[in-house]
Amino acid sequence: MTGPIDLARISAIIVAPILTIPFVGGAWPGPPAAIHASVAGPIPVREETTDLAGIQGLIRDGQYADAEALSRRLLSETEVQQGARSLQAAAVLDLLSESLRRGGKANNPETLETAERAVAIKEKLLGGDDAEVAVSLHNVATTLYQRGEHGRARLLFERALRIREN
Repeated sequence: MTGPIDLARISAIIVAPILTIPFVGGAWPGPPAAIHASVAGPIPVREETTDLAGIQGLIRDGQYADAEALSRRLLSETEVQQGARSLQAAAVLDLLSESLRRGGKANNPETLETAERAVAIKEKLLGGDDAEVAVSLHNVATTLYQRGEHGRARLLFERALRIREN
């Protein structure tokens, strides 16, 4: 394939369905609350939580530093309880990489390493064509895209798209 990356098509096929998967996250409520802070007032402080849904909520609300910190703690707990190469650890790695990337750390090597680690775990446990692998591939591709590595990103976006279309 040649030409520009069609992010709208990728989002419609990959991201939109993913946002409705209960394990990965609930329906997208709209833009982060931080965008509305000037109209609606300050973002309320959430009670500390270390479950996936709570971290996803922090990400949705634009509280990336808090999401990162809680993701790191949940990852440590998950690795001890479930194993460092478990699907549960991969799910937390997805959230950690997303919080790092959205928090402006796409160029930090840890962001890409975290996202790639989630892909490796899921590929080993689920096979290369599972929808959960597509979620993690999308995270890696988005990180690469934000780093300016558009060629590598495109290949992974296309792979994730093929998985979701099948």
